[in-house]
Amino acid sequence: MLNPTEHLILSSIRLHPNFEDKSEIVSIIHGNTIDWDYFVNRSLDTLLSPIIYRCFSKLELSPTYIPFEVIQKLKKIYDIVLSNNLRLAIQFESLLPQFEKKGIEVIALKGMDVIHSLYDDFGIRQTSDIDLLFKVGQLNQAREVFFERGFQCQYFMPQGALAITNHPSPYKFYNESVSYDFHIGFNKIYEKGRILVEEILARATVQKPFSNSSFFILEANDNFVYLTQHLSEHFYSFDCKLVSFIDLVELIRKEKIHWDLVIKRSISWNCFETMSEMIFLVSEYFGCEVPAHIISEVSNEKRNELRAIFITLVREPRETLRRRHAYQGSTGYRSIGHLTIGDKFLYLAHRTFPDLNYLKSKYRSRYKSYLPLLLFHISSIFGLTLQHFIKRLK
Repeated sequence: MLNPTEHLILSSIRLHPNFEDKSEIVSIIHGNTIDWDYFVNRSLDTLLSPIIYRCFSKLELSPTYIPFEVIQKLKKIYDIVLSNNLRLAIQFESLLPQFEKKGIEVIALKGMDVIHSLYDDFGIRQTSDIDLLFKVGQLNQAREVFFERGFQCQYFMPQGALAITNHPSPYKFYNESVSYDFHIGFNKIYEKGRILVEEILARATVQKPFSNSSFFILEANDNFVYLTQHLSEHFYSFDCKLVSFIDLVELIRKEKIHWDLVIKRSISWNCFETMSEMIFLVSEYFGCEVPAHIISEVSNEKRNELRAIFITLVREPRETLRRRHAYQGSTGYRSIGHLTIGDKFLYLAHRTFPDLNYLKSKYRSRYKSYLPLLLFHISSIFGLTLQHFIKRLK
């Protein structure tokens, strides 16, 4: 059960607060002792601080209710988020002309998408990196754009010489100030990724940020299904940003959701069950009106489990939860600990025998021969393994 301070946090997550919201907030503050340090710390850890700051500002709550120093701390966080988001958006926009020149169609996912399409203020929705969805056939071209710009590359699950299924997020490119995750499909349904990208690109809409260059964003119903799946993965692995629920709330509030389409697509993508669970939480804790027949699919036992996890996410620091549940779930990659023996064999084979393009890019080599690069790759793996083993012995 939520304590009064946690209840106040959830009651203050209102981008468009009204008189009833103000009355509820005032009632909680008047009737209880609020731990304001805990309030600020939990708001910060859950990435909800900018939204709470906007709520308090719009309601014009006096220091009688909200201490002045609390407002100042929330404003400072808002200013930092605004500055960071503008920096990310400008850096992303600088890449768009190069994508257009090479004919690369790119879809912005999650943070960069919702910042542009859902929120009227760049300081509201905190994001730390940029996620981009590409067609599989354009992945190498997109990769070259980042290499040309001097980005470093980290590899998650490269295409292997043994033709193992492409992973949804094969690369992360980064420099000293920003990182980009490449995607070629949706995480829960990445086996269908090649088909899905073509399908959703046909429905995607063009977004023009600050210049004539443009990128795509997901059609609202596709985006809603995708965001519920992404949220579900992080939710069950206890690595969930509660601000992600606000993305769903805003999609619903702006009446961008066609519920019959959402149900149809979630069923065809084999994710209706997890979508309905996230919709239940949006209804339960964020005051959203959703179709009763969707949340009726969630059993009472499952509802209690969802409530327990949600309260844990509100209450406990994310870093603590990450350490405690490090191997319980996945944030886009299946944990080795939860694979079958066959999966583990393929995973190791995939890592040990990647294809020539992967090796050339990873080691920035101009060798055209596969065998020398493969031998160097295997020897580096052996060296790292030996180094790790020696450290364990010490």
